[in-house]
Amino acid sequence: MKALIHIILLVFLQLSSSQFIFKNTYNIPSSDIKNILYFLEKESIKFKEKWNVSKREKIEVIFCESVDEFCRYTKANRRLAAFYKEDKIYLQPLKILKSKNILFQVMKHELIHALLDREGKIILPRWFNEAFTIYESGEQLRLKKKSKIKIKSLNDFNMFLSSKNYNDIETTYFYLGNVMVFLFNEYGEDKIKRIINCTGKKSFEEEYNSIFGESLELSEEKIIKYLQKF
Repeated sequence: MKALIHIILLVFLQLSSSQFIFKNTYNIPSSDIKNILYFLEKESIKFKEKWNVSKREKIEVIFCESVDEFCRYTKANRRLAAFYKEDKIYLQPLKILKSKNILFQVMKHELIHALLDREGKIILPRWFNEAFTIYESGEQLRLKKKSKIKIKSLNDFNMFLSSKNYNDIETTYFYLGNVMVFLFNEYGEDKIKRIINCTGKKSFEEEYNSIFGESLELSEEKIIKYLQKF
């Protein structure tokens, strides 16, 4: 009897597909599970085809029961909707994400992070990773400038992304989305695709200098000047 109960609990607590494992699903309506799985599978296929990426590892999607549980797992700001680390996507309580009408957008954001995190590929600096993810997910369309942070270098983004002030974080996301707008307009999609698919045998800066045809230092100057218009 105990063995049977254990099996039943596993069925309710963990569901899986070819690409994803869902955990803590016992209080999630089956209709939501079906819609979320369909969305993730569809977006994963689209992204892989568009950007020529592949990922062997399954991605875990963990449904947190409370904001406190989300923060305990992730150590992230309470107002962040979702968080990715080590092949795991952590979601704030589903009812919160649905009430804000951001569920699928934040899932797409974290899915892109997961698909960029591939063995044998270049480790993208955080500013580039976030900028690309915000742009590709379409999230920059809902982001707003909410504080008066000053970006003087690309490294400043890392500092503000770790801020305890959520308005600083959202403003940083706003700027990062526009960083990628600049890179796409200035250098084109093909160069973006090439750099996210580098093997990692060289540093990001070395690959950037070669692929983009100019130094990262010079690009940084152009990016900072571009951001001053916002």
